[in-house]
Amino acid sequence: MPLSRSQTRSRVVAAVVVSLATFVTPALAGTTPTIVTSERVFVDASRTTRANNTFPGAPDRTLRVRLWYPADCVADDRCPPYPLLLMAHGFGGLPEKFDALATFIASDGYVVAAPAFPLTNQNAPGGHISGFSDVEEQPQDLFFVLGELSAASQAPGDELEGLLDAAQTVALGHSLGGLTVLAWAHTDCCGQAPLRGVILVSSLSASNPFGANPIDTGPPTMIIHGTSDALIPFTLAEPLLETLPRPRALVGVQGSGHSELLESQAEPPIPARDATQRAIVAFLDGLLRHDRSAFDGTLDELAAEGHIVIQPSCAGDCEDDGTVSIVDVVLSVRVALGDAPLEDCRPVDDDESSDVAVTELITAVANLLAGECPL
Repeated sequence: MPLSRSQTRSRVVAAVVVSLATFVTPALAGTTPTIVTSERVFVDASRTTRANNTFPGAPDRTLRVRLWYPADCVADDRCPPYPLLLMAHGFGGLPEKFDALATFIASDGYVVAAPAFPLTNQNAPGGHISGFSDVEEQPQDLFFVLGELSAASQAPGDELEGLLDAAQTVALGHSLGGLTVLAWAHTDCCGQAPLRGVILVSSLSASNPFGANPIDTGPPTMIIHGTSDALIPFTLAEPLLETLPRPRALVGVQGSGHSELLESQAEPPIPARDATQRAIVAFLDGLLRHDRSAFDGTLDELAAEGHIVIQPSCAGDCEDDGTVSIVDVVLSVRVALGDAPLEDCRPVDDDESSDVAVTELITAVANLLAGECPL
């Protein structure tokens, strides 16, 4: 039986632009924005590409990047510069496989960008099967692409000038791309990633990917995983959720397998992709546009439709209603002093240690002052 939130335990580098080919596609049915799809090729001259089967290797790393963005403002309050969703494909994936989903997201007022990783994309030289080990280079590839897109958005006369705000970036990774993003954002592999949020879809996970160690800080994270995923079982999704710092959430897409929830191109969208893209947009809007009510509303809708939704409560939210009140803070202090049982306000025990620390009370007060729980 699907779980709702109330049923969970708690609520330097050198670059060369090689090409730019732009064409315009109509927005999805029912939307008005015109979405531009374009491609650029960035070359990172500071790092090499290893040999792969018959491919002898290269002295640099070439990254073809596909972009989707609105041609004009999508609403009075949604004009450039737009936030950026940077997507990482899985093993044998391609940016083109995100076309339908990326168009939908761009229609909500976002720039979406997806690189083809040098040796794990479907058309990798020497074959992607033997290029698996190159995944350890991919977090740095994402960092490089983010830097180049940021530079292009600030370059006078560039077609991307003023289009995106790189400081408002969320990274999404699918499958092996999920492991890439997980390492970039939540381990010490590559320095703290300059990200506002992370979305892991059908993601691989590891306790120390690429030999890196998990870190206790990191951006808000949403996991989306098909309940019928035969490649990476859904049973691995909640343990992954538990390893991540809060705020965090999990959406289990009922009946979905490993890839169709992102890569299906059917229109109207199949139910799995529909649920996924709604969850992604709600997460982006809640995090980057401070629309917490839309985020909560979408999660409630998905739970009502039979999808699994787990969103641990934030520190001090004793009533699990998405906000921290004065009454909640007073009760949290009573729990910390031993004057009330932990069961009266379990969310104040943010690290689930069965003991309330002063730092957790400070977090509860911060959530009170913020007026709402963070995503």
